[in-house]
Amino acid sequence: MLPLATRNILDAVTGSSSHALHTVIVWAVIAAICLAQNIPVHTLYIRSISRAMREAQRDLRSALVIRLQQLSIAFTATPMRADYRPSCFAM
Repeated sequence: MLPLATRNILDAVTGSSSHALHTVIVWAVIAAICLAQNIPVHTLYIRSISRAMREAQRDLRSALVIRLQQLSIAFTATPMRADYRPSCFAM
């Protein structure tokens, strides 16, 4: 939107139109509105994206903790043989 406003302002200034001042004022107001709304809209956008990412991270961590707890319970519930040695300790 700003390049369009800039182009129209430059066209109005360089042209020999009788309503050039009106055109410059209108497009300057449009450009000012675009710039003024940029910060609040960007803040809302970042806030909503951050909230969605935090919720996804929380859900992923919760699912990971639940799965690790299930694996831990399954591992401790299975009895080991007395002569069991992991393959990295085998001689």
